[in-house]
Amino acid sequence: MTKVAPPYTICLKKARAVASVGPEIAHELVKRLADVRAAEVATDLLVGVSASTWNGSDVLVLSLKGGYALVLTANHLQNPTTACGKINWAEVTRVKVLDLSRAIVP
Repeated sequence: MTKVAPPYTICLKKARAVASVGPEIAHELVKRLADVRAAEVATDLLVGVSASTWNGSDVLVLSLKGGYALVLTANHLQNPTTACGKINWAEVTRVKVLDLSRAIVP
């Protein structure tokens, strides 16, 4: 994965996002962050989303244009889990951005 600026810096200001990833990806990022804010629970984010594991944690990966991906984690004091201990995304109402990066295409 190709790293860009720390996600917390580019998710706060569109100008920082444009400088880091360009205007097209920045616009897509703004739209996806609006989707995240509007979602009542994480499973409301249906399109371009996959559940995965990242650094040993359950995460949601939101696909963006240009091969970029936004990685989210549940952010509750006590995250809702299923009987097998995985994050219960249907009950997650708070998320945190962990990463914004682009996969290296061979």
